[in-house]
Amino acid sequence: MQMIPGWSTTGNYTTIIPLSFFLSLSMAREGYDDWRRHRQDKVENNKDTRVLRSEKSADGQDEVKWVEKRWKEIRVGDIVNIKRDEWIPADLILLYSAGQNGIAYIETAALDGETTLKSRQALPQVTRQCHDVKSCAALRGFIHSEDPNQDLYNFEGKIALDEETVPLSNTEILYRGSILRNTPYIYGFVVFTGEETKIRMNASKYVRTKAPTLQKRVNKVVLVVVFIVVALAVFCTVGYQLWHSRTEEHSWYLKGGRIAFMPIVASFIILFNTMIPLALYVSMEIIKLSQMIMLQWDVDLYHEESNTPCEARTATINEELGQIRYFGLEFSW
Repeated sequence: MQMIPGWSTTGNYTTIIPLSFFLSLSMAREGYDDWRRHRQDKVENNKDTRVLRSEKSADGQDEVKWVEKRWKEIRVGDIVNIKRDEWIPADLILLYSAGQNGIAYIETAALDGETTLKSRQALPQVTRQCHDVKSCAALRGFIHSEDPNQDLYNFEGKIALDEETVPLSNTEILYRGSILRNTPYIYGFVVFTGEETKIRMNASKYVRTKAPTLQKRVNKVVLVVVFIVVALAVFCTVGYQLWHSRTEEHSWYLKGGRIAFMPIVASFIILFNTMIPLALYVSMEIIKLSQMIMLQWDVDLYHEESNTPCEARTATINEELGQIRYFGLEFSW
């Protein structure tokens, strides 16, 4: 509005320059956060895991063995070997577990926030035919799976081995984002990869912008200020119309000087727009960047054993670290 010729009472660039600076700073910070997330995605997708492959040996014979492959190279139908404390690289059907009684324990905190270990057990019909490298390589059968979906607690499918068909349920499924715990190793059949895994489909289910409590309050305050600015502009415009009807129309030296309604309202809004605290947003962006850097320097948040400093994955919600909510409980003995 300020840059429309004839409307501005304070110059044409006094608002657009600081507003552009604020938007550029905010976009640069968000772009930097996205670039860092992209780097973390590349690190995860380039992790190594063991996949069953048939390769030619030195004497020309086919040799079946575990081959190191990156996560991004895993395909549906591969058989993978996961060892203790390793991440599950894709959604798997459990074929064999070296744990006691054929049970595999997984931690699903990254999926549902639960730290309690969950047990998974392969079907006995499958375990009998896939318990080592040679038997897994010789395994023949058909797997019918449900379409990719977001449901973490149900799975429908079936597996056919030696003319025997048995149903598959959530008990035999391990999802990407889980960690194998208290189990020496497992064999798993890859059923979903990439964007079709449960964790990725749920990541796009409830996409929302991260907005800290402080920013929400500041936005509300700014909206109130904007309302006050508009109200003042309307009030002053009404005052001008009254002055025009009582004074300007009857003054010979003001004849022909009347201004239309819209330019008057716009001029008053432009005049009072300095009340809107753009500098507050600029200050908040600079503070968030500074906090992100200073968190890495915090000695109390440094883990010496693993040489890991504190790292802010996103600077948007830094101030939430200092806001602890708790419920007071009263006990009587």
